[in-house]
Amino acid sequence: SSPLDLQENQRLEIEKEQEILLCGTNSAQGKLVIEFEDEAKLSVIENSFETEFNIFHYSGHGIAPEDGGGLLLEDLSGKKQFVGNQELLESFEKAKNLRLAVLCGCQTARTLNTASFQSLAHSMIRKVPGVIAMQFSITDQAGLIFARFFYPLIVQGTELDKAMSGVRRIL
Repeated sequence: SSPLDLQENQRLEIEKEQEILLCGTNSAQGKLVIEFEDEAKLSVIENSFETEFNIFHYSGHGIAPEDGGGLLLEDLSGKKQFVGNQELLESFEKAKNLRLAVLCGCQTARTLNTASFQSLAHSMIRKVPGVIAMQFSITDQAGLIFARFFYPLIVQGTELDKAMSGVRRIL
């Protein structure tokens, strides 16, 4: 998600990340099918859940917990639309075979305090067996590095925790 009304320095290199994902998973040859959604609208995401896929990857901006938490998606005209945690969780109810959600958005795993597990990632873990999210802010460049190294490891059959550990060392 990189809405049209973001400032230039806030826009993300979504096309570059898509290219990295395709290159990094090229060796999967028939074992992995990647579909990109051109529009980061909640309705488009919900419709994509009708197909059976195992990994959901979001690249975009997360909303800090003190601002309500959630993701920055796009409205019908391609401009910013804040979508809160609860609305996102209701949408993820429609995902049939989802095994992993990757949320490459700032603060998607951050909570307001240690007594509260109200981050998007913590809430999603009840709906999706595996969730990867960012506790702090992440640069666009770091997100590209994550995609470049994480998915080839997964395609090779590396266990999720070992793949994450390897990518953390690189980052």
